[in-house]
Order: sequence, then C-alpha cells, then structure tokens
Amino acid sequence: QAKTAAASLAVADDKEALQKAAAKVKEKQSDYKQFCEQTGRTPRPDRTQVSTYSRSEASKVSWSNRKNPTEPKPPRDFTPKPSKPKFTGAVTSKEAEETARKFGISADYSKFHVSVANAVNKTIFDIQETFGKGALSEVDRIGTFPQGLSTKWKGVYSPNEKALFLRNVQAESSLEKWGKMNAEQKELGWWSTPSPLHVVRHELGHAIGYKLTPEQIAQITRYREETRTRIFRSKGKILGSDVLSTYGMSNTHEFIAESIAEYLDGNPREVSKTVVEMIMRFLK
Repeated sequence: QAKTAAASLAVADDKEALQKAAAKVKEKQSDYKQFCEQTGRTPRPDRTQVSTYSRSEASKVSWSNRKNPTEPKPPRDFTPKPSKPKFTGAVTSKEAEETARKFGISADYSKFHVSVANAVNKTIFDIQETFGKGALSEVDRIGTFPQGLSTKWKGVYSPNEKALFLRNVQAESSLEKWGKMNAEQKELGWWSTPSPLHVVRHELGHAIGYKLTPEQIAQITRYREETRTRIFRSKGKILGSDVLSTYGMSNTHEFIAESIAEYLDGNPREVSKTVVEMIMRFLK
C-alpha cells in the first residue's frame, strides 16, 4: 500500500506528499527487514513488488528520502510474545488432584464433585497468577473436614496442618448452594462478596496472611484501624460492610482474608485494593 501511494504521487509530481509517502515506504521496508531478521525468515522481495512501482518511481522515492532524511525510529520487536496462562478444568477428580499437584499442593478430591475440585483449583491458579507461584507455600494439602472440627464452618484453613478443609463438596449442586449461602452473608454485610467461591478465597487468603512477618501484619493492622476511624468519623458508627465487610473489620487476619476474597472476585473497592497492593509489595 505504501508503494502504491508513493507511485501515484511520483507520477503526479506532488513533492510534499511524495516526501511523506517516501518516508512511509522506507519505514515499511525497515520493518520488513527487522521482521525477517528476528523471526529467521528469508526476505522475499517478490512478495512486496507493486506493478506501478517501477524503477523510475523507486528512484524518485529514494531521492526524496536522501533529500529529506527522517529521524530513525527504534527497532520494533517482532518476536512472538508468550501467551497468558489459562486454566483448564479436569474431567475427573483424579485429574483434578494431578492439577493441584502441579500447583504444589496435595489434594484429596475423592469426595469432591469434579466441578467443586475444578473451582478450588481455579482459585489456586488465580492466586498464583495474582500473588506469585509461592503465594500458597503455607498450603500443603486440601481435603474434606476431619472429625472433631466444628460443623458450623463451611471451610477452614489450619495453619498447624497447612491444610484447607471444605464441607458440602460432594454434590453437583454444591457450588449453587455455596452461592446462595454466600449471597445471604453478603446481603447481611457479613462477607465482602456473594461469590460461590468466597469461602475458598477467604480461607486461602488466611494462608497468604501466614506468610507475612509481624511487622507486615502490624502495617496492615494500622491501616485497618485508620479505616475504622475514618468510617466512625463520617458515620458515627462502624459499618464495615460499607468499605469491606463486618467480618473483615473484626480483626486483622479477617481483614486480610476478606480483602483477598473481594479482590479475586474482580470488582475490588478501595480498601481491598490497598490491602492486596500492600501484600503484593511484601511478597516481592
């Protein structure tokens, strides 16, 4: 196209327009040369020939470029860019366990419906993409609740065992039921999102929190107290759900977990964004 335009202007003897078109031809020729060099291809001049672009027009374009030199542009990078990793769900629970193993976690999904196992693995994938591959180094295994733990909890992270335990995971309708329960908790202001995956994100958020040093926890605590003070001054009472959730404002560990859960849901407010940005900085 650049050669065709230059050829037309050369015939019309439009010197000003020819100057611009000549510079365009030179730029395209340089790009093509760099592309071939960077990708290991052999230049094919026959592929760039234009019937109306004869030696006469070419000489006029060349003369215009010599007479009106342009500032050289930095070389363009034609090397292929790596594609962003994508999560692929498993077909069976055994395959899901293998996926978790690739993430560095030993999961027992034998009692999980595969849709639930995939949802948990997708959350792990999202966390590692967001915070880095080592973000869940405090999680060694995943499974169902062992005997003795409270029946009130839907999920729990155990720092002593470095384990995530989940309940009500066997049915195909498990995620739907989780979603209804979480939507109710969000409506009450207790949780920061209504997502079916809120409990999983929240509990894995605790695991990330256990990677932080006491000083880093103290910095987040100060921010939490500043947030509480700001809410009280503007409203006369503490309404955690206005900025995060009631549960999240109860203590620093829940503040971290609720912020991470909201951030992973894709529409974070100021508080959760600030907390996650602090954690990202800490984990670098």
